[in-house]
Amino acid sequence: MEHTFLLEVLCGCHSIPAEVGACKGKLVSKCLKCGFCSIEHLSEQQIAYILEDAISDIYLNACPGSGKTEVVGVKAAYEINRWNNRHTGIAILTFTNSAENELRSRVSSYLGHQVEYPHFLGTFSSWLHGYIANPFLELISGYHNESDSDNSIRVIDTDCTSDFLHAFQTKYKYKELGYIKANEFYITEKSEVPVIYVGPYRDGQTILDECLRTDAWRLPELIGLKERFWKSGFATYEDIEYLTYKLLQKHPYIATCLAQRFPLIMVDECQDLAFSQLQLLHELHNHGTKLHFIGDLDQSIYKFRNINPSETKSFIEQLGMKELRLSENYRSCSP
Repeated sequence: MEHTFLLEVLCGCHSIPAEVGACKGKLVSKCLKCGFCSIEHLSEQQIAYILEDAISDIYLNACPGSGKTEVVGVKAAYEINRWNNRHTGIAILTFTNSAENELRSRVSSYLGHQVEYPHFLGTFSSWLHGYIANPFLELISGYHNESDSDNSIRVIDTDCTSDFLHAFQTKYKYKELGYIKANEFYITEKSEVPVIYVGPYRDGQTILDECLRTDAWRLPELIGLKERFWKSGFATYEDIEYLTYKLLQKHPYIATCLAQRFPLIMVDECQDLAFSQLQLLHELHNHGTKLHFIGDLDQSIYKFRNINPSETKSFIEQLGMKELRLSENYRSCSP
């Protein structure tokens, strides 16, 4: 019964033909390539998530090799096909360009076309910059472009060594770290303590913490340096996330508008969510956005960004997300 319903929504068929070649549905070319009916091939666990109510908070706990990306592709296509509001949409987010390309390919193969307005598919960063940071961040960064009306923040890489950055460095040295430039550290809402990016000194954070502990004037200097950096229209990626969180807190009407624009956000590879990103999503959730997290909390690969999957686990528990599972590994044998 479940297979038949999915067939009607995604393929336009009312039953599974005995021969794939006899199918006249919209997915026939896809099915011919793989040699079987794509919908019939889905497992009960996979279908359970695909048919689950979209406007609810869900954590899809997917083990390695469970067909997670394919399932997200089917789910996204299924919901988009059934979507009936031309002014609100689904945001389908991941973290790397390669993951975005793969996910885009899966979704479009079931849709029959690319993801279009009012929906969004892309990286977390591109969504954040396009819908929140560039339109609204001037309200909290204080940056106003005097030459034209474009107040978009210019993102500076942490390893950038351009000469203009000498105008944004500390007045005094920080022991072995020397003069610290504004793009070489960030501030986190978790503790409001500056965190230095990994550079030539692996123990750079220890050195910085010691400097802050022994000299009370250093913290105001670093915070002031960051604020001057932002007011001049510059920021790192972590700065953008920090400022956006502050923006939504200070201007809750923006969070309300965003929650109305994206009533559902699906996050693939949720184990790679940083604390700042979780805080952003929490703000939107407080204003009505529903969240689907898809991933495996044992597979995080961004420890260098201080990502701790236990924070995502606590977030899932705090929101009371309904947990569904993809527990069958199709990629590996038992040994």
